[in-house]
Amino acid sequence: MIVVDASLAVGWILLEQESQGTNDLYKRTITEGAIGPLIFEIEVANAPRTNLRRGRIDGAERNEALSFLARMNVTIPSDQPSLTEIISLSDRHDITTYDASYVALAQKHGALLATLDQAMARAARAEGFPVLP
Repeated sequence: MIVVDASLAVGWILLEQESQGTNDLYKRTITEGAIGPLIFEIEVANAPRTNLRRGRIDGAERNEALSFLARMNVTIPSDQPSLTEIISLSDRHDITTYDASYVALAQKHGALLATLDQAMARAARAEGFPVLP
């Protein structure tokens, strides 16, 4: 099982940060599926909105990115970490509660964490979880 971070998913939907590792991970996510915390879709959907507002993409490109998000094989499991678990991880590793929600979900499900966020990756490794890509 893989927990996919918004930083990675945003790169996929906006065609940024491509590498063999991220492309392989995207293919794996599509075929095997992945999970995300409650905030995953909201965080990812905000990136095309921000890019539209800043004039980097047009409305059609934003809609295409959101359609891509809808087709991504990332589910939001009902058994999410508690707020107490998230805050504890946030405090322990000095990361945002947003980032801690991904690490806590990986911890809860014994999953790999896929992220491009270095602080989140450090926290996950410190908790004993492998990090991709």
